[in-house]
Amino acid sequence: MDESTRARLLELQRMEATEAEVYRRLAKMQPDPVNQSILNGIALEEERHEAVIAKMTGEEVKADGLRVMKQVVLAKLFGFTFSVKLMEGTEHDAAAEYREL
Repeated sequence: MDESTRARLLELQRMEATEAEVYRRLAKMQPDPVNQSILNGIALEEERHEAVIAKMTGEEVKADGLRVMKQVVLAKLFGFTFSVKLMEGTEHDAAAEYREL
């Protein structure tokens, strides 16, 4: 794998780790057990995506703490739905990146 592809995979891997952490934190903020369960399920899916990429890169990455904090603050200010909609936009961007690779 060339260096630019590897660098892009590492960025995507970090994005997946970050999204998993955001979904976990949003789940903890939810009073509704159904929403908690859904968000925890999404977090697990993001972790699986990260694990697949980690096999390709051979590296472990950490979540982007600043981005996690930003998403949590946005959820507190504007609500759960707003934050999840922002996360969905990121997912669409990631899907396009995966197709390019």
